Amino acid sequence: MIEYPSPTSNLQIYRAQIQGWDIDSSGAWAGAQQWMEHGDPAHPYNAPGLGSTVQKNNQLHLLDQWSPLADQVLVHAQRAWNSLIDDQFRHIKNPKLYIIELWTNYTLPGYMGCGRHDHACPLVGTYYPEGTTAMGPLIIYQDDDDQEGIAIDLNPRELVLFPGTLDHRVGFNSTDQIRRAVAVNIAWQS
Repeated sequence: MIEYPSPTSNLQIYRAQIQGWDIDSSGAWAGAQQWMEHGDPAHPYNAPGLGSTVQKNNQLHLLDQWSPLADQVLVHAQRAWNSLIDDQFRHIKNPKLYIIELWTNYTLPGYMGCGRHDHACPLVGTYYPEGTTAMGPLIIYQDDDDQEGIAIDLNPRELVLFPGTLDHRVGFNSTDQIRRAVAVNIAWQS
């Protein structure tokens, strides 16, 4: 579903529910956290964690337990592409998309998430296994002059896609729970 997140915004985002996959019962979250803390000596992408993800190798989508999420993300990205991409990629119509990186993020209770930044790819997404407005919104900035941004409230099991060239950040987590998210960078195959 493409939507404008506020009446005064010209920002379009794509929101969709992820069906039939659970980050906990699949073992995906536990596996990602094990990588983050210790690395996995048996895996070719072995690396101890840095920040909230696998150091240098944000390739969780290549693991079996993450592939159902990755497959759904790509289906939704294909649907959203022509509506969401910005002017520098507009000439690329209905491309075959692929995931460059997929990684986990978490924000501890009482903390802000990552600061304002963008990604060097045409489309990005965030998946929220659970969420409440008190966990802090995703904030997307429409342009460099935008100092407030548009707050996108979290909904459980929701994927949000938007242009990767837009600055974005994570709001303050005012709950007593970890705010979990999965981030993804998407590009096209030439």
